[in-house]
Amino acid sequence: MLRTVIIIDYQNIHLTSAQLFAESIPIHRSLIDPLRFSQELISARNDLQKLNYPLAKLSKILVYRGLPSVKHDPKNYGRNLAQKANWERNSLVNVTYRPLKYPLVRDSKGKYLVGKPEEKGTETCAWHVSGNPSSREIRPEGTAIWNTRLNHDHFINSLDKNIYS
Repeated sequence: MLRTVIIIDYQNIHLTSAQLFAESIPIHRSLIDPLRFSQELISARNDLQKLNYPLAKLSKILVYRGLPSVKHDPKNYGRNLAQKANWERNSLVNVTYRPLKYPLVRDSKGKYLVGKPEEKGTETCAWHVSGNPSSREIRPEGTAIWNTRLNHDHFINSLDKNIYS
């Protein structure tokens, strides 16, 4: 068995899966549970592994995600902290925050307003719908990486079943 650490760029995993599999569901109702997601990823990877090659065993889950501003977005800030507390009840899960950036934008009268929050990141698996051009794999040039395709069933099994008000 290969002891495996899963690194999750939460926003990319969450938004891409919601776009592909849950367009009619409010975005905050299609959250991905990091433990369930990682178990699905390990299972999908092991199902594809060739005979006589070692299977992966989940040893740690590192979740990186943006933290909304308590000043600009207090509801999502509180929801985000509740998610972290719930997910980290399992000792395999560790959530690391990076503050979201809120750029200043000008309205039509030239007044500065706080814009839409931004964050950056990378991912190492891909949500996949056969024949759908939105489900692309990320492949860096010149580097061989393992990329596991996850489908609608993996998405359903990865959903966070809790409601955060």
